[in-house]
Amino acid sequence: MAKRFIRISLATKFRLLMGAALLAVIAAALVLPWYFMEMLAQQNLQVSADELTHLRLEEFSVQHSDPARRGESSIVADFYANGEDPYGQRKMLLHILEGPGKQQEPLDTSTGRARKAFEKNQQLDVSVIKTTDDEGRSLFRCFRAVRMDASCTKCHDETLGEEFRFAPGQLVAMVDLSMPGPLASGMHVFWTRVAFLAGGVLAAILAFVLFILLSRWLVLRPIRQLSEVADKVADGDLTVRSSIETGDELQHLGESFNEMLE
Repeated sequence: MAKRFIRISLATKFRLLMGAALLAVIAAALVLPWYFMEMLAQQNLQVSADELTHLRLEEFSVQHSDPARRGESSIVADFYANGEDPYGQRKMLLHILEGPGKQQEPLDTSTGRARKAFEKNQQLDVSVIKTTDDEGRSLFRCFRAVRMDASCTKCHDETLGEEFRFAPGQLVAMVDLSMPGPLASGMHVFWTRVAFLAGGVLAAILAFVLFILLSRWLVLRPIRQLSEVADKVADGDLTVRSSIETGDELQHLGESFNEMLE
């Protein structure tokens, strides 16, 4: 039994292939701006996270230096958690990693990654990790390293117990700030992406229309004329001649066809 093939005209193939190529070019042109918008959103987030976690660190330093205030709740954390957040993702925690108040519960994956990053790079102060919550919603975890410095050693000296003595620069705690993905990105990033997509769609439509017009005029129309001449010759009309005047290879092909009929 003979195989059946779907016959697709040359014009249709040409349009499909060139249309796909145009869409690929437009998509490639939008990839980098889209990627850098994501980076810009995270950079803006890091600035906000740096300021908020720094406030919490300063508050912790003041409370920690005064024994009478060590049990106080964090005003900064409470103020941040009370912000607008329909999903309940906003929170700020303090993880004690060393000393008598060391956290006993195992660290979650994001907290563990941040700790490893801080221990690997002593110059790193803030680490931002993109993750999801239990329901799959986008979430940013922003960590600030709390290290031993000169001001800390004034209290953590020989007058205190061995459990309070730490090496200079040692990571002893981390401020943990959770920020919802939409809040971190901001509406300006969302609308910028919408503008990118709208621009891509308009560019695709315009490119496709121009491509149809140019291909029909410059390529498909002369090929159709040659096809009509060939059909007439096949029907026995040897007086027909090609009248293509495009000044390119198609005109040369038409002239060669005419010479064959002489």
